[in-house]
Amino acid sequence: MDGSDSVTQAWVRSTRCYSEAHCVEVQVGTDRVLSRSSLRPSVELSLSHAQWACFVAGVKAGGYDRPALDI
Repeated sequence: MDGSDSVTQAWVRSTRCYSEAHCVEVQVGTDRVLSRSSLRPSVELSLSHAQWACFVAGVKAGGYDRPALDI
C-alpha cells in the first residue's frame, strides 16, 4: 500500500490452506484489499473493495476452477 490506506488487519491465510506453502493471503485496508501468494509474498495484488467482491463472487461461482496441478 502507498501509505494513504490504513490497514485494518494483518495478513490472513485462506481457510483452504492445508500446508505451509501454496496459500493465499489477504490484507484488508480501508480503501484497498491486498492479496498475495505465500510462495511469493513480495508480489501483491491490490484491488478496490468492489473489485475484490467481484473476484470472490467469481471464485464462489466456480469461474476460476481448473484441474489441480502437481507442482
